[in-house]
Amino acid sequence: SDLKSQGLITENHYWPYKSKDYDGIYLSYERFGDHLACSYLLDMYLDKVHPDVAFINGNPLFEFIKDENSCYKNRGIIESLFIQVPEQVEKELFELVPNIKEFRPIAETFIESLQWRKKNSICMDKVRDYINQIISADLSLHDKFFDALLLMTAQPGHPLNSDFLHSHLLKFTMADRDAWWTQYLYNQYHYYEAI
Repeated sequence: SDLKSQGLITENHYWPYKSKDYDGIYLSYERFGDHLACSYLLDMYLDKVHPDVAFINGNPLFEFIKDENSCYKNRGIIESLFIQVPEQVEKELFELVPNIKEFRPIAETFIESLQWRKKNSICMDKVRDYINQIISADLSLHDKFFDALLLMTAQPGHPLNSDFLHSHLLKFTMADRDAWWTQYLYNQYHYYEAI
């Protein structure tokens, strides 16, 4: 009752198609619910020695990532997987399930998860490869990544902070950098995004 009065859980009446109606409760904060569900699923099905087995066809976690459409439908759980799997087994989700690495919802949830991850759960070699191979190849993903990156630049000790951004920008000649970086900053300011 206290959880309900505080708005953490909500009670509702459900009328599923072709089945009996019922009363149920759910967590009001979707991201919190996704993290709880993900934590439970990982506790039940993730073998820390052979974590990839949990995502093989026939195992429960496979259902969340079996195809691109499933990835779209399960974005909240997948974002939670991107946060919790590296913390538990020091591997990225796209390492455990390589066939999903090019799915658009996987790339987007990877980007969205970065700001919520613990600093020590980000292995820059793995993350850098994914960014270079998948994220940088698509302009809108590239811009989403830089939106997320700008949110992390002020975090001391974060592997994707301003030191990372500075070293990345230094790799370009001024003309090459200004050709895309200035345009990106202009668009962010114009649309009132991360800047």
